[in-house]
Amino acid sequence: NEERQVRCADRTEIWASLHVSRERYRNDRELGLILQIQDISEVYSARQHKADFISTVSHELRTPLTSIRGALGLILAHGKKEFTDQQVNLIGIAMKNSERLASLVNDILDMEKLSSGQAQFRVNDLCVNDLMEQAIDLNEPYGREFGVNYTLEMPLRNSWIRTDPDRFQQVLSNLISNATKFTGRGSSVKIVGKMCEGMFRIGIIDCGPGVPNEFKGRIFQPFSQADGSETRQKGGSGLGLNISRQIVTRMGGEIGFENLKKSGCEFWFTVPTIKEPISRVNANPKNYNDLNINVVHLDSDNDFSEVFSEVFASYFTVKRASSLSAAENIIRGNNIKCLIMDWDGQDAEILEAVKKIKIASPSCIVVCLSSEDRNHSSVFDYSFTKGRQRAPKIVEKIVEIIDSRH
Repeated sequence: NEERQVRCADRTEIWASLHVSRERYRNDRELGLILQIQDISEVYSARQHKADFISTVSHELRTPLTSIRGALGLILAHGKKEFTDQQVNLIGIAMKNSERLASLVNDILDMEKLSSGQAQFRVNDLCVNDLMEQAIDLNEPYGREFGVNYTLEMPLRNSWIRTDPDRFQQVLSNLISNATKFTGRGSSVKIVGKMCEGMFRIGIIDCGPGVPNEFKGRIFQPFSQADGSETRQKGGSGLGLNISRQIVTRMGGEIGFENLKKSGCEFWFTVPTIKEPISRVNANPKNYNDLNINVVHLDSDNDFSEVFSEVFASYFTVKRASSLSAAENIIRGNNIKCLIMDWDGQDAEILEAVKKIKIASPSCIVVCLSSEDRNHSSVFDYSFTKGRQRAPKIVEKIVEIIDSRH
């Protein structure tokens, strides 16, 4: 099928839909081609009016909304002390609702562009592991507002996809924000990435009530929201999932959801993977082994320590220790540049032992891996949160610290 302008016998021009099909005899011998032309002038005109209307309205709304949000922001920033608490609260309400309206305008414009095929995709070959870490950083302020933590589980090896990074982040932000709104304060939203039959599958798991059965069939339709006051109080335009589905489809993937057995729901989507770009494969990476960096990894969990050592083996010489005393003995008898240790923040005696190690071996850098976000800058040279930073990021930072000291 193709749509184009055609000239009629009376020299008038119309918009038409053209369809060509083959006509064959019963013995499969080709008879010829059949060209069907359908006048779609009225449909095309209505479509154009709709697009022009949405574009004009969106533009006319965006301009004053930008001014309103800017003015309210300036008032809150510079004149807060001059207002009563009630006045500040009212300004905050106005600010929140202007942002909500701006988000709705953007969603409507996005939906129209995607539906009409006018949305532009700037595609690049990208590391999905990096994109996922960026998504966590971008959405963390939103999570803090709701008292919700984000945990990221990704394969240790990098995977590559061909996508528009902004559109990819748009899908993730839509799904993560939905999960955040339906997850109770103090709980966590889990983001899990994994390889699945030539596709990279990303799942966002919340702790909410799940999707009602009567709503499942229309959840991806525009302006769809589950009935019920509790659900509608969560806010949103009802366009995010529809937009996300259109973007994922354009990326060559699929999107779906499933309620979990006990509670919560997982929204997932897939994107096709590609081989690591040649420019990356042929690049000349820094040869860390030439630096002769010996690292001690202290962890009582043998399984995790084995995986960790495997990842770092191509960068450093890794010596494993299952106890602090064993780590101290290794450091004392070898030229150890770095101690990487897992610590849950519960045993205060560990901190005292670390201080002694740093006094005895001042050139040894001590790095902490923790399951929670903690700040131990007074004791450790650097702290990483498990699941938030990948091995290459840790390697990069360790080498950076070592280079700065030697």
